Formats: sequence, structure tokens, C-alpha cells
Amino acid sequence: MMSKNIPSRDVYQSILRFIPKKYIHLIALSGKDIPVDVLKSYDFDLSVPQLCTTLQDKDFHALIENVNLDKQTLLECVVYKGSPLWALKILLKNPKLNFMTKKGDYIQYIAMNRNNNAVVRELWKDPRSREKTVGFIYWAAKNGEIEILREASVYHIRSDISEHALLVAAENGHLAVVDWLLKNPKVDPSFNNNETLRKAAENGRLKIVELLLQDPRVDPMDHEYINYNALELAVVNNHPRVVKKLMLDPRVDPSLPHNSAIIDASRLDYIGVVNELLNDDRVYKDDSYEDEYHSKDKSIDTALFYAGKNGNLKMVKSIMHKKGKNGLSIANPSNLSVIIFAVGSGHLSVVNELLKDPRVNPATEWNRPIILASERGYLNIVKRLLKESKVDPSYRENEAILNAFNHGHLKIVEELLKDPRLDQMGRFLISKLIRDNKLYQNPKYKNIIANLKSGRLLK
Repeated sequence: MMSKNIPSRDVYQSILRFIPKKYIHLIALSGKDIPVDVLKSYDFDLSVPQLCTTLQDKDFHALIENVNLDKQTLLECVVYKGSPLWALKILLKNPKLNFMTKKGDYIQYIAMNRNNNAVVRELWKDPRSREKTVGFIYWAAKNGEIEILREASVYHIRSDISEHALLVAAENGHLAVVDWLLKNPKVDPSFNNNETLRKAAENGRLKIVELLLQDPRVDPMDHEYINYNALELAVVNNHPRVVKKLMLDPRVDPSLPHNSAIIDASRLDYIGVVNELLNDDRVYKDDSYEDEYHSKDKSIDTALFYAGKNGNLKMVKSIMHKKGKNGLSIANPSNLSVIIFAVGSGHLSVVNELLKDPRVNPATEWNRPIILASERGYLNIVKRLLKESKVDPSYRENEAILNAFNHGHLKIVEELLKDPRLDQMGRFLISKLIRDNKLYQNPKYKNIIANLKSGRLLK
């Protein structure tokens, strides 16, 4: 007896008369079973991907018996779904199947691009599919299927196909495939501006980078116009072990161009990469340069600037405390106003570290640090800066305390009022703001009003 949840065949046939074939997948999506006799007789539009993915594996028994369906289209549906494999094997027995047609080519394309690897392996077993093997070569290289690659390569001896297969294998980390392809003397690993090495470095494929560097044809400093070389790609993708391996090659100079490697690593906050680069003395050399985009500064100071701005205390310490062969610090923390950007980002620990260096001026750029900290509400940084004798909280017409008051940072206002270096004009301006805004009765201003009263600026 048919379940109440499953419509009868007559109900389905009535529904199907009014529903175009391409919308029949909506029935499957409803979660209802399609009766077997409907599956065996109805001319489904199997080119609709939603229908293929919502059909149940058991439905394909009846679909295979359906004489109204094109079996090659049904095969395409199974391949798209990725199952069931038993149905795929039955459909591949069809002697009329032709992989040289556009539809046959599309079947291979679907299987490979939907990563249905079990389906691809079954297709490869069919001798007719081997009439088009380039796709299988790239798929095998991408997935590390070395046996299929060896078999497929027999059909194609063109070096450009093998070179692109090498690139795909290196990018996806298949060392055995890369090693096998490199044994072919016609395969040039340096093709297309050494893209194979660059892709391996970009994706952190350490063993493959090591293998490629052993080939004298490979140039690790090569790159396409405006693109990165292998070292720079390893840096910006945070692969410190690959960076270390590349720098061991005498052809690699980590300071070129303009020390962009350590600047990028610090900008992206990659402490492991920065530490590897700092172990190479070539990074420290004075490579000052100037162009329309960059001012003339040592790039190592630019790296310190980014480390301070990002608040990476470990990186700041690594750069500041590193000494060159002359025994002097490689970076000057007073350059590029590192402390201003550390203050502006609220990094108290970095500010403390920078202030340990006598070259750092806490009142740089007209007391900009105290003004900025007051404006952004960084109370602890304000307290720390006020401990420095060079800091003048009244500078630039008392901008620090006015900024704090106008932004509602009342704790900072209280802290600045306690400092004897704040001039009378600053105190007078705050008392005037309180009078003008009638804030006497507001409990939030209690401590500020008490301080001003003690100075006889408020009654």
C-alpha cells in the first residue's frame, strides 16, 4: 500500500502535464519520492543541475530503464551528481557513447571541475575517454595521481603541456609528480618567468622549492612585470621556512628591490618572516631611496614603523635591538615618527618600548603624541607621556586638554589638570566650557570642577 506521503502515479501525471520539464526538479526538492513508474516513463529534463543533485541514488535504477531519456545526458547527470558509481559503470557500457563530441567533452569537464575524483578515475578506465587526454594530464597533476599522469603523458609529448602540468603539481604540493616531470629533459621549469617556482613559494611548498632550486635553469629572482619574485611571494603569504630556504641560495638577495621583503612582512604583521629576514646581514645595508611614492628613509626604519603601528611588541623589539656588524642598531626609532603611530593606535606596550631608546622624542612634531592620545581617549598612554619631561601638555594652545574635553574623555581631562605644566589658560578654557554649557550639576564633572575650584577658576 502506497504511503500517504507519496502521491499516486495519477496525481504525478496530472501535475507533470502542467509543469515544464525544466521545473520538474521542484518535485524532488519537495522531499517527496517520485514513483518508479514515473521515473521509468517521464521525459525529465536532466540538463537542470538542481534535478541531478536532488535525485536519490536509488532513482537511477528506473532512470536507466527509461527509454525516453538520452543516455549520454543521463551519464552527464550522474557525473554532475558524483554518484552512484554503479550507475556510471552501467552507462559507460553504452557503445554509442562518444567523448569526442561537445557533450562528451563536457562530461569530462564536469567531473574534473566538480572534484569528483572517483568519477574521473572511472572515466579514465574507458579507452574512449583517452582520445582527449590533456584534461586528464592537468587533473592528475593537480591531484597527485602519478600513475594516471604517466599513462596520459604517453598520448601527449608536447613540452608545453608537461610544463603546465609541472606548474599545477607544484602549486598543489605534489612532490612526486614534480620530481617525475623534471626527469623529462624537454620540460623547462623556468618557463613563463619561472612561474613554477613562484607558485610553489606562494603556496608554501618547501620541498618543491628546494627541488626546483637544484635546477640551474631556475632563476629565483625572476618575476613578471609588476609581479613578485619567489621570495616576495613567500613573504607576503607568510611562509617563513620557504623564505629561509630561498635566502640560502646565493642568487637571492633579500634586500632587492628596496628591501620590500622586510617592509611587506612587517606591514602584514608576520613576525616569523621578519625574524628570518633579520638573520641576513644584507637586509641592514643602507638602501635609502627616493621616488615619487617614497621619501628618502632607510627601509628598515619603515619596517619598524609598520611594526609599531600594528602594535607588534615582539617585532618592535626584534628590529630595535638587532645590531649590525658594526655593533650599532640597524634601525633608528626616531625616524618616520614611529611613536606617533604607536600612540595613535593605542599600543601602550610599544610606546613603553620606544621610550626606552634615548633617540625617541616623546614630544616629536610639536607634542603630537600627547595631543593624539588625549583626542582618542588613551588614558594610560597619556599618563605614560606625562612622565616625560619633554612633553608639554599646554602646547599648541592647550589642544590636548581641549580635545579630551570635547570628545568626552573626562578622566584624561582630570589627569591633565593634575599636571603642573598645564598653564592657566588651559584651566581657564575648561572652566569657561563648563560655565557656558551649564555643567555644574552634572556628576560626571565633579572631579574636574573640584580641581578648578581649588585653583579659584570656578566658584
